[in-house]
Amino acid sequence: MVASTIFKIPSIEDAGRILFVQPHPDDNDIGAGGTIAKLSNNGCEIYYLTVTNGSMGTVDPLMKRDKLAYIRKEEQEKAADILGVKQVISLGIDELTNISVTDMAGKIVSVIREIKPEIVITVDPWLMYEGHPDHIKVGKATVEACLFALFPHYPSNEEGITYESYSVQGIGFYHTTYPNTIIDIGGYFETKIKSIATHISQFNKDDLQMMKDYLKLKSKQIGESNGYKLAEGFKIFTPKHMHCFVDAVKI
Repeated sequence: MVASTIFKIPSIEDAGRILFVQPHPDDNDIGAGGTIAKLSNNGCEIYYLTVTNGSMGTVDPLMKRDKLAYIRKEEQEKAADILGVKQVISLGIDELTNISVTDMAGKIVSVIREIKPEIVITVDPWLMYEGHPDHIKVGKATVEACLFALFPHYPSNEEGITYESYSVQGIGFYHTTYPNTIIDIGGYFETKIKSIATHISQFNKDDLQMMKDYLKLKSKQIGESNGYKLAEGFKIFTPKHMHCFVDAVKI
């Protein structure tokens, strides 16, 4: 018996509502933009949760952080419109802040309980050589939030307040080394690039072209080995796979 048959992996393409949690404005578009455009076009409700405000994302010493945060939020709204996202929610946490994973998870779980997505997708915090602490924190905080959204005493508080219990069916990752779900994005790659191009504060013309070339190359590599011209890969689990499940990496 294969381990994945014990707890069946949920299908992204069968979901009616998915929450994509990103560390910064632009991460969802880059990591999963083709899939997001395809899913929304097919009737799935897509929600974005942007955890940090992206206020460190500049090499211009004259750019004020609060101004950049505003610019990036506006850019993300435009990108989301292109992809057909239903709503963009922002926690507004400063980029590279020292907030703990558990405190961050407490904020994310509130959104999960409100939106009630079937599947939650974020960056893979266990990606080998990932160096950005926001990606590592947000990925782990999202997993924690998904695991404990079911428990009414989470997050704990001195007042003894209990919360609505909600069970997430699937937890997924993009920017992942070992995908187990491949989505054909042949008809949506250019829409993805169009959404990324709205992030003018992050990518000049040359940067955007390099980004497009790299993403197309990766999409071809993922797609051709799975019978598609262009594709995006995800690692999808059930919550049960995310705790004491030694075969998780093999699924």
